[in-house]
Amino acid sequence: MENSSEQSDQTGNTKKKIEPMRSMPIFLVILVLATMFVIKVPFHIIFIIISQAIHDNPPIATPFLGGWLRINDILLFTHIAAAVPCIIFGPLLFYRDLLKANPTLHRKIGTYYVYGVLYSAVTVIPLSMSKVHILPQTGFTVMAIVWFCVTWFGFMAARNKNFVTHRRWMMRSYAMSFAFIHVNLTYHWIGVYQFMNDAVAIKVMQSMVSWQFNLFVIEFYLAATTFKGKFVGWKKWGKNIFSWSPEDKFFFKPPPKALEAA
Repeated sequence: MENSSEQSDQTGNTKKKIEPMRSMPIFLVILVLATMFVIKVPFHIIFIIISQAIHDNPPIATPFLGGWLRINDILLFTHIAAAVPCIIFGPLLFYRDLLKANPTLHRKIGTYYVYGVLYSAVTVIPLSMSKVHILPQTGFTVMAIVWFCVTWFGFMAARNKNFVTHRRWMMRSYAMSFAFIHVNLTYHWIGVYQFMNDAVAIKVMQSMVSWQFNLFVIEFYLAATTFKGKFVGWKKWGKNIFSWSPEDKFFFKPPPKALEAA
């Protein structure tokens, strides 16, 4: 009886046994540490934005809205403020023990993550238009649209109680959220782009590679594993890479209220 996932109370009703939380998987710890490692970059930018506004100095964001230059700083400020908590706490959403032990906390973190990402994705578009070349403008704009869409599909899948599909879309969503960490690790810390002397070329690489590489890794992982993260086997893995998974369903809206309450 102690090993059972369910237990009965005195009235005979069956209750779900609360699962204890075990240690967090090492890859989630690495993700959290990686975000904390580079998190001083956005906070430094936020500090400069506030300082420039207080001292009535020119905005730091590249102009996009013409005479409304301070709006560019506000967009950058709110974009960072909404995205950073999503990046830090996002790994917790894939911590199964947290979901089992405290599903309410999982939903609260997930809800903030979704709304934070949706807002951040929308603000990427005007910020990307401030770039001086059409290629980084295109790269960041496409990123914003894809980031918004995969997050929305994952959110709606959860609302429709399809949690297999929900997990797959949200893994793609966090892969795109991790683009900021990717840029800072490869550019500011590792120096991958040091051989490139053209600032436009660097921006093009950042606007494309930072999220496409992450999605590439996640797609390989999803093709290689089951819902519970077990390896599917080399033969099925190879097949999954080149075929569309039936688990990747598109949910555009929540279910009717009667079905959602059921």
